Amino acid sequence: MKEQFYGLTARLEKALRSGETLLGNLSAERSDFVRFNKALVRQAGSVEQSYLNLRLVREGRQASATIALTGNGDDLALATAALGQLRDAVQDLPADPWLLINERPQSTNTERHGTVLPAQEVVEQALRFAKARDLVGFYAGGTLCRGFANSLGQRNWHEVDSFNFDWSIYRQADQAVKTSYAGFGWSPVEFAARMQRAAEQVELLGLPARKVEPGEYRAYLAPRALLDIMNLLSWGGFSARARQTKQSPLLRMTTPDTRTRLLRFDRRRSQRVAQ
Repeated sequence: MKEQFYGLTARLEKALRSGETLLGNLSAERSDFVRFNKALVRQAGSVEQSYLNLRLVREGRQASATIALTGNGDDLALATAALGQLRDAVQDLPADPWLLINERPQSTNTERHGTVLPAQEVVEQALRFAKARDLVGFYAGGTLCRGFANSLGQRNWHEVDSFNFDWSIYRQADQAVKTSYAGFGWSPVEFAARMQRAAEQVELLGLPARKVEPGEYRAYLAPRALLDIMNLLSWGGFSARARQTKQSPLLRMTTPDTRTRLLRFDRRRSQRVAQ
């Protein structure tokens, strides 16, 4: 894919006119997706897509367009047609006072190839380790690519193989244990260990429930529980907007005096940003 991208942009650069600068960004992926429910495959599919964004700059003016690449001989014709449309558009646009392009090429190449199993093998391992338990989850794995090239000679490429499997094992009703496995190299041993650990934890949910009376207690939060709390707060719990719209989970922790000080702080910060 890298050679195709560089080859396509090189041919487009040859079609440039005097005073024109071309910048191209590629976003591509080849990924497999599998959705599980009740330890059965409910949905499976593969995605292979590539999008090329072209930006044409001339005399302080710029215009951009994005096209979908097919990987065959039609890509050059589509890109050439897009370049022609950008050339027509840029001459009618006003100069962009904030336009800034790095004219010193800084090329890089990063490729991380790991062990990403075919989706069929992931399914076989998941169903075997689930052992007829009520497993619900979603798997995604494949290769992601990002590329950049410009007519000044800069070339940048980033390619990585990765996967993410997020699943829950249900005991009954709302009793479930959530687990995930993500990385760059799939290990059947690691996956089996995580699946076994989840199976042991879900059995603990069958113990008799204990009623906790109101009061002060010392409690232990598992790493996953702490992560969920931090995600809740970082979603907007600390923002001025969340407090003013009464959507912050921290409202019950603030007194009227505290809210007044926070409002004054937000106003001073807004004034500094405006200046």
